[in-house]
Amino acid sequence: MLTEMTDAEWEIVVEAFRAARSRRGGRGRDDRKFLEALHYFAVNNITWRALPKEFGNWNSIWKRFWRLSQRGVFEAMLALLAETSRTALGSDVDAGATILDVRGYQRVFGRHTVVAARAAAALSWGDVLGRRVFSAAGSGPSYPVFDFGRDTVGLLRGFAPEDVVGTRVAVANVDVRFPLARIQRGIGSWPIFFHTLHAAGFFDAGNAWDTTFRSADIRTSTGGELSLDAVLAHYFRVTITGGAAWTHDPVTDQNRAAFFGRVGYAF
Repeated sequence: MLTEMTDAEWEIVVEAFRAARSRRGGRGRDDRKFLEALHYFAVNNITWRALPKEFGNWNSIWKRFWRLSQRGVFEAMLALLAETSRTALGSDVDAGATILDVRGYQRVFGRHTVVAARAAAALSWGDVLGRRVFSAAGSGPSYPVFDFGRDTVGLLRGFAPEDVVGTRVAVANVDVRFPLARIQRGIGSWPIFFHTLHAAGFFDAGNAWDTTFRSADIRTSTGGELSLDAVLAHYFRVTITGGAAWTHDPVTDQNRAAFFGRVGYAF
């Protein structure tokens, strides 16, 4: 081969590439050869046309690279490699993390009312100093992206993200969403168009822990929110949301009302 990486190192890279690509692009005939071509291209600082013929047609390699880049595959692959091979990348400690996020949507009571449900969890392991800390809280939005950041799964409306943190978290959310009015108008000659006003009732539950899960510590949040769909500058779609929640925190033995706002839907 024309690269200096070992077979064992390439095996790790290829598995990370396939995991990152699973929902972003089809399987290639030879993933390792494709990745070796990219490695050779970057290390030797050459043009695409100068790739050795052993890697295959340079134009096909470039097209596949461009297509997968647009889908975020390489960002996800590098994030996964950084998470699973920290010492190999120069860190003093090694740790790992995994994230699960499952969502479902079902129409009820006609065409326009939707029940949205979500369950998510995140956990980290390994050297104590290297473990990631996650949050179960926050008012969103929670996007389904490949990310190991603190707030990647958190959604407990009315709680601040720093209120519920740990190396292991679990969250469940249920929304009932329905339209209130189709405004379909703007404001004079201003470049803003109001589309639809929505309402939703929600129930959130979540917990964070480090060693032992305690069901008695589960925080809950119940409330409602209003969302306005708009178009800015005749092109940019945006959803502006405000809401109120009644929160229950058994850890601090507090019940309180909270107000929140965000841009986008909760999930």
